[in-house]
Amino acid sequence: MNTEPRHKMTVKVLDALRTIQGYTLEEYQEAREELIADLSKDAEAVALAKAAGHASPLTVAPSADPFEPPATAAWEAPTPAAVPSFVNATVPSCAHGPRTGKSGNSAKGPWRAWMCPAPKGDPSQCQPDWVTRGTPAWNSFPA
Repeated sequence: MNTEPRHKMTVKVLDALRTIQGYTLEEYQEAREELIADLSKDAEAVALAKAAGHASPLTVAPSADPFEPPATAAWEAPTPAAVPSFVNATVPSCAHGPRTGKSGNSAKGPWRAWMCPAPKGDPSQCQPDWVTRGTPAWNSFPA
């Protein structure tokens, strides 16, 4: 007697494989409905996490003069000049000078890294400084 379920499906969700199965069509359909419900909760959680990563700050950056009150109240949206931008950000450097921000997509998903400015193929070229997904550095990366 075959003990393998008659109905089976495996899907890749983010970086994990999820398998549903059933010995009867009804069992399989119930498992599929549970998977769909779980996936909608996962999608909602991912959307909330992304929204939180892109939320604007609640307070204004401190002014150069520590005794000067901020231009806006803490509950008001900051002016564009008060929001930090990449132009004012510090670019990492290596032995060859300031690094270059690059990003792309691979089979494993999107990637972002600071690259050494040394010419490609130069044996003294430094290793890329990879940016980890989900970190503030990832969300504020310029490229």
